[in-house]
Amino acid sequence: MVMEKNNMPTEDELQEKALYDIVQYLPLSSVYLKEGNTLNDVIKIIESSDELSDNEQKAIEENLPVIKLILKDRPELGKTRISNMSWKDNDGDGKQDYDPEGMQACTFERDNQVYISFRGTPKRSWIDNTKGLVRDLNLSEVVATAFKLVSDVHYFSPSIIMNNSLNSLLRNNTGEIVEVLGELGEIASKNLMPQNDTLTTDNESDVKLNNIFDHELYKYTSPMQEEALNYVESLKHPLNGRKSIFDKYENVYVTGHSKGGNEATLVTMVYSDVIDRCISSDGQGFSPEFIEYMKKTLGEERFKSIQDTQMYGLHGNNDYVNPLGKSAIIEENKIYFDTGIKLEKIFDIFGNHYPITMIDEKTGKIARITEQGPIGKFIALISKKLMALNETDRQDAALVAMLPLQYLYAKGIQMFDKPTDLVWDSIDIFTSLNNGVSVLSNIISESLMEEEGKEFVDYVVGELGDKNVLIRELGKLYYAIKSVDEGITKINNWIDGILEYVKIDWDEFNRTLAKYNEQAIVRDEDLENLKKYESYGTSDLGTVAINYAKTKELVNILDEMNDLVEGRILPEMEDIAESLRRLSFWRVSVREWTDIKDSIEKNNNTRKIFKERVINYYNSCEIMEAKFVAGMYGGK
Repeated sequence: MVMEKNNMPTEDELQEKALYDIVQYLPLSSVYLKEGNTLNDVIKIIESSDELSDNEQKAIEENLPVIKLILKDRPELGKTRISNMSWKDNDGDGKQDYDPEGMQACTFERDNQVYISFRGTPKRSWIDNTKGLVRDLNLSEVVATAFKLVSDVHYFSPSIIMNNSLNSLLRNNTGEIVEVLGELGEIASKNLMPQNDTLTTDNESDVKLNNIFDHELYKYTSPMQEEALNYVESLKHPLNGRKSIFDKYENVYVTGHSKGGNEATLVTMVYSDVIDRCISSDGQGFSPEFIEYMKKTLGEERFKSIQDTQMYGLHGNNDYVNPLGKSAIIEENKIYFDTGIKLEKIFDIFGNHYPITMIDEKTGKIARITEQGPIGKFIALISKKLMALNETDRQDAALVAMLPLQYLYAKGIQMFDKPTDLVWDSIDIFTSLNNGVSVLSNIISESLMEEEGKEFVDYVVGELGDKNVLIRELGKLYYAIKSVDEGITKINNWIDGILEYVKIDWDEFNRTLAKYNEQAIVRDEDLENLKKYESYGTSDLGTVAINYAKTKELVNILDEMNDLVEGRILPEMEDIAESLRRLSFWRVSVREWTDIKDSIEKNNNTRKIFKERVINYYNSCEIMEAKFVAGMYGGK
């Protein structure tokens, strides 16, 4: 399918796309819907249902008013028909095609177009998001992960993971644990490995998805992404002689919010020959390995064409999900809207990812278009660093980020096909915690010291500093640390400059020496002058041709460094130490911080001594120069 270069969606198209995304967050699978029900019908059925849970009622309260606002502005959209619901039994086997807590999709049909729509992260799919950011582990890596469980046990605090007696028991029985894990690995190699890790026969490897993508694709996709691919494959080749939507409609679009946006982007790349356009809202990206596989399989030119003309992003300016991973959507095709979220408390930040923020709450039209905000830029920086890691560190850090969302926010275990899949996932999660916390903490700390980090802190402190004492104090602590960091950076830059100057002078000296060595000519007059100059004192090398003009500049730099350290860095570090003492509930080791302060002070004292020696050197050079000049003119 060859598309025009300018296929950018209009505001009406963005509004329609947002409508279908928001509808997906209604409890559609908990009410009885029929194939072909209009959106007006869906609203009536939802409102008349009285057997919904509290969470489902809350979803209705949050999303339905915005849906009605859009339909008030665009009443023709109320006639859109819902179809191909993934949570229904469409293949006649007596059970749901797909569990809606893992992957949920449907189509919205009207006039000459159809939208394939994917829901955002369902209840049990948060861990699945991590699996889309790394390559699947092979058999040996999975078994190695199981063995790693033994060596990692002692890293965890007994008060958090287990009591002391159990911790001791595990350590004392390591041999038996290794034996059991070895047996488990042997069983896994025969029976328990996930489907994507099993070897394929020659016939299986010859079957290509959409006649293009081989089995390697599944190394880079998660289980729920694969369900999304299966869903679209069933739309392309429906059962019971039904007509495919790709043959039925002139225009086929794909949409989705959050995880649904990621799945929409995936299926667009795989089925780009039959999909006209994808608009992903706040959808995360992929692993670098997946992007490279796509380029290799489709070819650079075809992949670029899909990026240029078929994939678009509609993202909240301060959304924190779409920057994750390596985006398949080019920056020129990303549209940012103002989420309108005002921070009254820190957890209000999460509101920047809600699908209803795509719509202006007063008009029902698409929200005001703007640029990416400080939260989005900060998360993008963290993601960039995350994607540059090796696969192990990347997976561990991503798992740590998703664990609270899966178990605390969604309050449910992740999706799995077989109990053994859950076992492997649980082992992987447990062994990832120690390294994941360390890696993620380091990346966040490093990112906070960069410009995007400062803009993020400025935004949060500016929004919440007057409302929250803790945020205000943490802000002061951050700015103090940032000031010290900038001061140390300035010192390092000065030192680098001095070293570079010394290097340039040394190189010039060597070039001059080489030049005279090549001439191999020494005049008698030079020798006579040399004997005359020696009587007035020389260096060990027998010459007083010393350039000490930069010595004063070096002394000035050392003075500036001393003023910076004693007048700014050391006092601010003492303030930080005092702040850390007040924040005792953090259990921060103030001793380590004061040790750093003492080390900086000690180094500064060493520089003072060095400065005195430089001054003495300068004075000696002046005296020697005076003698040299006097000698040239016959003076005494």
